[in-house]
Amino acid sequence: MPLRLKTWPNSLVALLLLISGAARADYGQHFSGAARQIRLSPPHVEQGPKLDGALDDSVWAMAAVLDSFTNIRPVEGVRDTLGTVAYVMYDDQNLYIGFRALDDPRQVQAPVVPRDQIGQGDWVGVSIDAYNDKQKAFFLCSSPNGIQMDGVDQEGQNTDMAPDFQYTSRGRMTDRGYEVEMAVPFKTLRFMPGDRVTFGFQAIRDIKRSGTHTYWAPVTRNINSYFTQLGALEDLNGVRPGRNLQVIPEQTATATAVRDGEQMTYGDPTGRFGVGVKYGLTTNLVADVTVSPDFSQVEADAGVVDVNARYATLFPEKRPFFLEGADIFTTPVDLVYTRRIADPRYGVKLTGKVGRTSMGVLSADDRSAGDGIETLPNFANPYLGENARYNIVRLRQDVFRNSYVGLLAGDRTQGDRYNRGLGLDGRLKWAQKYTLDWQGVGSQSRDQNFSSGIAKLDSAQLAALDPSIAPRAGQMRSGKAWYGRLSRDTKHLTLQLGADGTSPDFAADMGFITRTDVFHQAAGIVPHILGRDGGWYSDIRPMLFYDRYDNYAGTTLQDDVLSFIFEADLPRASYFGTENNKRYYRIGDATFPDLYRHAVYAGTDGWRGVRPFVTYVWGDQVVFSEAARGHDYRVDAGANLRFSSQLDGSVEVQASTVWREQNNSRYAEQFIPRVRVSYQFTKELAVRTITQMVSVRQFDSRDLETSKSQVVTPDVLFSYYVRPGTVVYLGYGSLLESSVDGQKLQPARSSVFTKLSYLWEM
Repeated sequence: MPLRLKTWPNSLVALLLLISGAARADYGQHFSGAARQIRLSPPHVEQGPKLDGALDDSVWAMAAVLDSFTNIRPVEGVRDTLGTVAYVMYDDQNLYIGFRALDDPRQVQAPVVPRDQIGQGDWVGVSIDAYNDKQKAFFLCSSPNGIQMDGVDQEGQNTDMAPDFQYTSRGRMTDRGYEVEMAVPFKTLRFMPGDRVTFGFQAIRDIKRSGTHTYWAPVTRNINSYFTQLGALEDLNGVRPGRNLQVIPEQTATATAVRDGEQMTYGDPTGRFGVGVKYGLTTNLVADVTVSPDFSQVEADAGVVDVNARYATLFPEKRPFFLEGADIFTTPVDLVYTRRIADPRYGVKLTGKVGRTSMGVLSADDRSAGDGIETLPNFANPYLGENARYNIVRLRQDVFRNSYVGLLAGDRTQGDRYNRGLGLDGRLKWAQKYTLDWQGVGSQSRDQNFSSGIAKLDSAQLAALDPSIAPRAGQMRSGKAWYGRLSRDTKHLTLQLGADGTSPDFAADMGFITRTDVFHQAAGIVPHILGRDGGWYSDIRPMLFYDRYDNYAGTTLQDDVLSFIFEADLPRASYFGTENNKRYYRIGDATFPDLYRHAVYAGTDGWRGVRPFVTYVWGDQVVFSEAARGHDYRVDAGANLRFSSQLDGSVEVQASTVWREQNNSRYAEQFIPRVRVSYQFTKELAVRTITQMVSVRQFDSRDLETSKSQVVTPDVLFSYYVRPGTVVYLGYGSLLESSVDGQKLQPARSSVFTKLSYLWEM
C-alpha cells in the first residue's frame, strides 16, 4: 500500500525511520519506474521542508521515492546509469518534489541563465496533468542552481514555453552531482476539486552533454501519446486549487530621437500606465483583463532571408497576455494569429475547463487598424481612427480516452467591414498508434469600401493611389476551408496521409492564411532505424514526402513537390541531415517544371563552450516577382557560445543570392549577421546586447545594381527579473541606415525605454 503518514508529528516519524536501521539512504516507500510502479498516493505532511536546495530536512525522509528512470533519448528503453531519484510529498498548500541527480560534478553543466533558458545546461523537472484528462500537462523545471523553466505541453501541438507559473525552486551542487527542491502551490495549478484528486505525473531529467532525456514513468514511441503514458499521483486529500487574484500594474516610458538634417533630436518622453488582472472566477475558470497595455516587445524579431519570398513570413507571438492559454485557440487551420492585434486598447480573456469541456473567450480592441494608409490621403480614408474589434470563442469537448471535438467562432469588425468565421475540428486517437486530425470552417466577409473617399481625390492624387485600393468597394464574400490528416506512429515507422483545401473567397482576418484557392494533398513515410546504446548513431531517418497543390476546383496543378530527406542523430547531442527535392511551380500562366533543390545541415549541443550549426541550401528557384526561372543559394550558420557560467552569446549569419537563369544575372543579394552577448550577474540581474545588420542589394537584368540598403540595429537591455510579473527593464535601441548613395551608415532613429511591473498576488 502507498505510504500515508498524516497524524504523527513529522520529526517523530523521521526519528523512528532513522532508528529502524534501514540500510538505504532513502526511507520512504520506493516506486520503480522501470518496474512500472508508476501510480502512488504520496504522503501528506503537516508542513513541508524549508527550501534551500539541500535534501537534508528531516521531512524528506517521509517522501515517496521515485527511482529506476528510463531513457527516451538518445536510445529508447536504456536504463538510467548515472542515478536519478525523485521524492514526492504534499501538505495543504504545496506539492513538494525533490531530485537527487548523481553525476561527476565536474561534468554537470549549470550556467547562470535567464528564466526559461536552462535548456543550455542540465535540468530536472516534472510534468503535471492536473485535470488527468490525457490532453495537456504543465511542465515545471529547475536547473542545478534553481533557475526555472516552465510551460505547457498539449496533445498534437508544439511545446509552449510562454506561460509562466508561480512556484519555488532551489538547487545546489554536491560532491556526487546536484540536488533540487521544488514547491508547487496548488493554487498555481488548475484542476477539478474533490475529496480525492488525481494528477497525471512524470519526473524528468535532461543531461546536456550526452543529449540524454530520461523519465521515471517509461515512455515509448510505440504509443502515439505522451500523456497516456504518465504516472499518477492519486488520492490527494484536502487540496484545493484556489481562486488566486493577481494584479500587475506596469509603467512604461520612452524617449525617441529622429534625424532632423544632420542632428538627432529627442522629442518629449512619452509614457503609458497599464494594469493587468488575473482572477479565478471559479476554481476552473480564470479571467485575464488588460487595460491600456504596452505590448511593445523587449526583443525584436530575428532577421529572415526574404529577398525572394513567395508568401508573408509568420513571426511568433511574444506578448504574455496573448500567450497564456493560447493553446486552447490553436486549430489545424491557423484561424487565430494574435499578432494581427497590433496595438490593443484593451484585452479580455477567459480560459478554463469545467468537467471535460475546455473553453476560451478572447476580446480585444485594436487601435492600429485605424492607422493611415500610404498613398491614400487621410480625408479620403473612412477607416482612419476606427478601431477594430476582435471577438473569439472556443469550446473543446474531451471524448473517449485521448480525443476531442471543438468549435471555434470569431468576428473582426471595423466600421462597416467585417470578417466572421465558424468551424468544427477534432482529434481522434485509437489503437495507441492512429491519429485523425480534422477541421471544417466557413467564413463570411464584407470588404473595405473606399469608393466614397476615392471620389473626393483629384487627378494627381488618383495617379499616386495604390491600384490595389480602388477595387475595394464593400464586396460581400463567403468561403470555406477544411483539413484532414491521418497518421500512424510507432517507434519504427511513421505514415502520414492528408488533404486540405481553401476556397477562393475564404478569409480569416484573425488568422494567418498564406494562400487561398488551393487543394492540397500530402503523403509521407518516415522509417526509424534505431541504434544501440553506445553506438555511432541513435536514430537514422530516411524520409519520403509528396505534396501536390491544385486550384480549389482541382482542375489546374499549381505546385508539386517530391522530397527525400535523410537525418541522423549522432552521439553527444549531434545531428546531420540532407534534403533533395524536385518541384513544379505555376506562377500565373507560367509553369516551371523540374526544379531541383538540395540542402545539407548539421549541428551539435555536445560541447560545453561552442555549439555550432549550419544549413546550406542551393538549386533551381523561381524569381517570383518576375515569374522567371532562376537559381539561388542560402546559408544559415553560427554558433551558441558559452564563455563562462555567466557569460554567453551567439553569432549567426544568414546570406542568400538569387540569379536569373536566362543570362545568369543577379536578382538580389541579402546578408544578415546577428551577434548577441549576455552577462547574467545573478539569477535576477542581467545585461544583453544584440546587434543585427540587414544588407540588401538588387540588380536589373543586365546585372547592374539598382538599389542598395543597409540597416544596423544595435540593442542593449538591462533586466531585473524577480519572478513572473515583477520585472524592471532599461533599454536602448537604435536604427542606423545607409545614406542615399549607400556609402555610409548614419543614425535614423534611437530610443531609450524603461518598463516596470510588479505582481500583487492574493
